[in-house]
Amino acid sequence: MENLSENGHASTINRPLRPIQLRPSTLSEIGRTLQDEMKFMFRELTVDIAACPCLTREPFNLAGIGLCGNPSLIEVGGYTAFMPFPHNNNARWNIKNIVSSFAYDSFIIGTGYAAKPYMPYNGHLIMNAIYRAPNIMNASRIVFAETSNGQRRIETLTIPDQMMCSFVGNFFLSEGREGNVLRIRAKGRESNTDIITMIHNILYREFYVNKNRIVALGGVLRMRNGQVAQNVMPEEYPRLVSSFGDLVRWFQCHDIKLESDLIAVGTLLNNTPTELLVTEQRYGFYLPTRRHQFYSFSNYGAGGQFISDITKDDTEYEGYFNLATKIYSVNYCA
Repeated sequence: MENLSENGHASTINRPLRPIQLRPSTLSEIGRTLQDEMKFMFRELTVDIAACPCLTREPFNLAGIGLCGNPSLIEVGGYTAFMPFPHNNNARWNIKNIVSSFAYDSFIIGTGYAAKPYMPYNGHLIMNAIYRAPNIMNASRIVFAETSNGQRRIETLTIPDQMMCSFVGNFFLSEGREGNVLRIRAKGRESNTDIITMIHNILYREFYVNKNRIVALGGVLRMRNGQVAQNVMPEEYPRLVSSFGDLVRWFQCHDIKLESDLIAVGTLLNNTPTELLVTEQRYGFYLPTRRHQFYSFSNYGAGGQFISDITKDDTEYEGYFNLATKIYSVNYCA
């Protein structure tokens, strides 16, 4: 990816961001492909084009209404920014400044990492904010496990200046408008692969390999019933990270009973294959090393980095996604 910022700390954006334009695919084309391929992976599956539900309402509780209007991806940093000493790495990106640099109203969701002292807590950063010039409404969250007792915490952020992402971040940007999006409804998983990896693998094989076409998606995944496994970062970062495996081993793995809907946001980009960390399993799932992940939150303390359901017969999925037409890359690294 092109490096579009000359500021190593990337705390501000001093010049307009230049996008990488994507060759257009259509939601219908993506939907047909996913339906044809995923029907063998779930007992019940419907992939279609539908109106996006109002995302400000229950159970989504997001800042923007929809996923339409100038859809784009923003990528900052990379996992190598953790190495070797996370505490000494001051790479950070002011997402508020990035969003407000655009000429239009914006709704941003996605995943990254929060780090002190730039943010009030260390942990998984779930970005969720809306920009209506000159105002920013921040409703982002930080998920982490307390050092003293391992208890999961989800802290909601409301201060506009608390939108600093450290190490790596992947965000979906739109105008937050109503409109038609890709809808995926699935139940009864019959594959040994999680739903996000399924989608990624299909898009990589069918579009990038077979058609030399990059597909970038962003959106929201609603889960209900059963249990899911999630990684949760402890309250403090490790002292030394020599590899991606070191970072993953630092995370705590929690199995969560879904008391009510669990909501996850994230992005997908199909230009690399899914590589699995074969030395690390969680509930029989090898962990993917891709930078694009989905982070979840709830109103009952459940949240973190989504791994998979662990009750394949019971857990239901309902996802809403839109296609990005361009990618903005800021201080990109592997």
